[in-house]
Amino acid sequence: MKSLDEMLQRLKENEMVLGLVEYGSARNTDDVIEGDYDLIVVLEEYDPKVESLHFFVGGVPVDLNLRSIDSLAKMKRAEGFESVLLRGRVIHDPSGRVQHELDALRERQEALPLAPLDPSKIGGLRHGARHTFGKIRSRGKSNPTLTRYLLHQCVYWAVQQYFEIRGIEYQGEKHALAFLEAREPALYEAIEGFYASTNLDELVSQARRIEEIVLSPVGGLWQEGEILTFGDPHKGEKMFKRLFGEEWGGSTP
Repeated sequence: MKSLDEMLQRLKENEMVLGLVEYGSARNTDDVIEGDYDLIVVLEEYDPKVESLHFFVGGVPVDLNLRSIDSLAKMKRAEGFESVLLRGRVIHDPSGRVQHELDALRERQEALPLAPLDPSKIGGLRHGARHTFGKIRSRGKSNPTLTRYLLHQCVYWAVQQYFEIRGIEYQGEKHALAFLEAREPALYEAIEGFYASTNLDELVSQARRIEEIVLSPVGGLWQEGEILTFGDPHKGEKMFKRLFGEEWGGSTP
């Protein structure tokens, strides 16, 4: 295959294929495609052991994902990668079945909001963020490369956690930054400052600022004097008191 047009035509002529859903920024009608071309091929049935195929067509990397029409019908929510189904563009659907199932999935999604984070998950997020800063506290000067690596990881995951904590669907890096620029200018400014800085102390300061904003709805970074529990926080506090005595109770957020 030498072009995307040829690839798509072959898929449209294949009896196994019920529909094609294009997603991502690249469109098959673009004269020039920068980056990759993303496509979901909906089949009557398929082997779930093969989720996707990746190859080049005319120098363009293609991410071709396979789904069955039955899997769309059974899906309660389009979470994680599956959320692209609700943002995709149907470019082939002769029977109308694919669009019908996507419309039904969208209705189910709207009727079933994201479940709130449980206390154990919140404790894990707050602990994980503070744990990173604990790691770099004594390594900033002795191992600056590791420190920068950990900080960049911290900020990358913090952006995703922003959406998870607030029950907002994460739709990828590009959408996330555009959302934050429009809705959370203080957080976006801190992210811009982080990636623009070359000074290690400034990187640490901006990363902490980012984490504090991201974690603000659930108590911010884990602080000295707080007892975090991976599990039921109230039972965790009771266990702490049983181990160390009532006078060492601390506080449970």
